[in-house]
Amino acid sequence: MVRLAGCSTRIEMSNAVLGGIVVLVGLNPYTVAAHFVATSALIAVATVMWQRVREGDAPPRPLVGKAVQQLVWFLVAAAVLLILVGTVVTGAGPHAGDSSEVERMPVDWETVSKLHAVLAWIVVTLTFALWFVLKAVDAPRGPLNRTRELFLVLLAQGVIGYVQYFTDLPEVLVGLHMLGSAVMWIWVLRVVLSLRERPEPIAGVPGPAAESATLTKA
Repeated sequence: MVRLAGCSTRIEMSNAVLGGIVVLVGLNPYTVAAHFVATSALIAVATVMWQRVREGDAPPRPLVGKAVQQLVWFLVAAAVLLILVGTVVTGAGPHAGDSSEVERMPVDWETVSKLHAVLAWIVVTLTFALWFVLKAVDAPRGPLNRTRELFLVLLAQGVIGYVQYFTDLPEVLVGLHMLGSAVMWIWVLRVVLSLRERPEPIAGVPGPAAESATLTKA
């Protein structure tokens, strides 16, 4: 927890400095994108910290096999790419800065938006596949619930994304879509964290460390 707190402090301080730079350069899309990515990193640390305070201090014990864990990490990688490409979509679009005079990212907005949509469907497909696999291996309720919740979040985010695309990007929907991106990222991390447990130590029952110490003394 101490390491997580220190990491959170460093990210928060660097992100505050970056936020000031964003303002000074008139919301340049590259700095805005970097600010959003740094915020996503801060959200990741905060989510892990939130989970850790709800757990015991025993070593983590996996609840699923390695094949399922690998599938989840593919999901995480796809989600990260989705967020990164999403920042490019915003940087190339009409809401990249605080005025129309701010230079946009020099990429075709339609093309990068379609790439963003493809990545979104990949994340949705991986999430559905994960839920199906978890059901097939009779996984605990925790991973199943978090995966189902992520699927619902992705559907809601997809609806917002398509509506804003076909309604010429109203600012309100753009803001909701960015909020949805943060919620999606939190739930991806919750899926990862649900794949293991850290049970509270039972009073009077020695844990692995205590057992090791007892064997050493013997």
